[in-house]
Amino acid sequence: MPDHDHLTPSNAFHPDYLRRLDQHDEPVTAGEAVTGGFWRVVPLGDERYGLYRLWESPEHGDEPFATLTDRNTALLAAAFLPLVDRTRSFSVDPEDDAGPSKSVSLLSMP
Repeated sequence: MPDHDHLTPSNAFHPDYLRRLDQHDEPVTAGEAVTGGFWRVVPLGDERYGLYRLWESPEHGDEPFATLTDRNTALLAAAFLPLVDRTRSFSVDPEDDAGPSKSVSLLSMP
């Protein structure tokens, strides 16, 4: 049987491309990609609570995103974490005099 190991690259992308990619800033939505989604609180057994994504667990060897000592604080973190680094898509313009129902103006994306 022929040996094809020498034909298999360690990475599908050319090293020059990867170097150029490292020079760019993260996209605006990168923070939301890290913190968005659903989170769950898992008791760690030593009076600490781990914050895990839904598909992660300590049983599978996953590290928690955060560890907290208070269960209520951990539950609040799980609820609010998806809002962290969220890009604002609209705001209420306080200068707009549109009557009783304020108008909503869309913000331009960078």
